[in-house]
Amino acid sequence: MVILDNYYSEYIGYLKKNRDEIREALIIPPDSKRAVLYSKIFNENYYAMPEPIQPRALISATDGSEFVRELYNGKKIILTRAFTICGREEFLSTRIYIKAVNRYSLQNYVTRNMEIQEHLSVTKCISSKNVDIALLDGSAGGRLGDKN
Repeated sequence: MVILDNYYSEYIGYLKKNRDEIREALIIPPDSKRAVLYSKIFNENYYAMPEPIQPRALISATDGSEFVRELYNGKKIILTRAFTICGREEFLSTRIYIKAVNRYSLQNYVTRNMEIQEHLSVTKCISSKNVDIALLDGSAGGRLGDKN
């Protein structure tokens, strides 16, 4: 664990030390050759969006993600998590497993666990908010539809 703590501290230190250089690398000065090149392409493909409609309903949106790494002994580190955003609030559900899962079952196992995290995340949200519309990721939504 000390190795990870040191790595994290070093990484944060690097980002802080090089913050200005990183920021400068991401900004394209308006009078540069790159800006002239990109602005033509950008303007040809940019469509202004209309003013957003402010919904009268309270809407939540949920999606999950996964991270899998295989260890030298064949076991997998599996992280599944899901976020639900409702207004300005976020609801997180996450789980980390270290498990032996064969390669043929891995994707199904990870997907199911991610769907569980999505379900837990949206459940946290609707337990504390009076949500009118809950938008779910396609896999979890599809699985719920299969059961009804």
